[in-house]
Amino acid sequence: MTRHHPVDWEDQRNSLARAEPRRGRRLTLAATAHCPGGPLVVYSCHLEVFCGIFSRIAQFADILCDCRQQIRKGLFHQAILGDLNTMAHGLARLSPKYCCDKMRFWTIGRPEALFWHRNLITVPDTNFLPDGDWQSAGEMEVGKAPVNEKLLSWGMPEHVCRDALNPGFEDPFDPVATITLDNPNFRIFGYGLVKGKLDWVLLRRLTVVTKQVGNHDYSASDHKWLCADVTFSSLES
Repeated sequence: MTRHHPVDWEDQRNSLARAEPRRGRRLTLAATAHCPGGPLVVYSCHLEVFCGIFSRIAQFADILCDCRQQIRKGLFHQAILGDLNTMAHGLARLSPKYCCDKMRFWTIGRPEALFWHRNLITVPDTNFLPDGDWQSAGEMEVGKAPVNEKLLSWGMPEHVCRDALNPGFEDPFDPVATITLDNPNFRIFGYGLVKGKLDWVLLRRLTVVTKQVGNHDYSASDHKWLCADVTFSSLES
């Protein structure tokens, strides 16, 4: 697994680390919940905000690597939850502090969440059969290891593009219509200059019963929250 860390917060040579003292690096926590329907692997994520689209996707590809390892163990039901900081849009594009790769301008006209949806979430890992079961390497054609051709065409490193493929996760929240950050401090004449879907609920082998978006007045946090009630999907479906 490639462990990608855009910012080492303990490196005092880094101006960000000096300005915002923190310990360690951004991490993702994972746990297996023992539910009535069976085990559920849950990832709690908080991706780096002080980087560009490429770095965030590389971090997310690391998570997908672990997801595949769990699937190989027979842990098919999974959820990836958290703040992915997909904020490269609007006024944020003008700040090299928050958007510091070429994608800040190459993706003008589309929010970062939409870029993820079109170039990662909807790009399947063909190591998986149509029903989502893992297809062993022996069943694959020689030399046909999958790669995310869309991200490759944007210039992402090939080793990241091999990991940045969706092994069966679905997003119940629209990447454009769902807004989880619209900071009132960045509104001019009521128009939000820093807004978008920064928070995600990605589900594998789970069926959504109800879903909600809350904290519309931003009183509890500077982000809205997403919530989905789910049931386990049949392994045969």
